[in-house]
Amino acid sequence: MRLTQGTEIDIPDPRYPNVSWSPFAFHLIPRNGLSKAASIMRSGEVAGREPEGWRNVPVLEHVNHAIGHLLSFLECDGKDPHLAHAACRILMALDLDGSEKIVVPLPSPDPPKGRACPRDGYP
Repeated sequence: MRLTQGTEIDIPDPRYPNVSWSPFAFHLIPRNGLSKAASIMRSGEVAGREPEGWRNVPVLEHVNHAIGHLLSFLECDGKDPHLAHAACRILMALDLDGSEKIVVPLPSPDPPKGRACPRDGYP
């Protein structure tokens, strides 16, 4: 995984001392969905699975399992929390896949005045 940036910019920008620029928007990731995926990971750990064992599984196998869980969800199979399982498999595949670059977005040229706070809708 490579971190790239389209245009040179100083981070942090001295013109905006109260704004912390980050190339990522972790505050926008749905917390409940992420918690459900983390719960699936914990249940696998409690069941005795090797915590990092998923790293030994090929990306395409994770993708195939994710698709299987999505299909089971669409078929209303209530045996497992299929969306959470699919999310875990996609996260695992994303972590292992080195073919995509992470593109660093540029910060807004005019950040809000005053102290920026994620709760105010601006990171």
